[in-house]
Amino acid sequence: MKIGVCCFCSKPVDEVGLDPCTLSIATNGEGSQSWPCHGECYVERLGDLPYGRELFENED
Repeated sequence: MKIGVCCFCSKPVDEVGLDPCTLSIATNGEGSQSWPCHGECYVERLGDLPYGRELFENED
């Protein structure tokens, strides 16, 4: 099942593996926004994560 397009690569996001991930932001005010993304795109573009990297590690 497709849940939208990735906010990084603009390709469809399927419900498989780590996907869908959701990138969410909140402002100091009352604003917030969320976008679907691929887990791989998130890790690739944000580089070294300060914490939570284990969420994206493959367990083979």
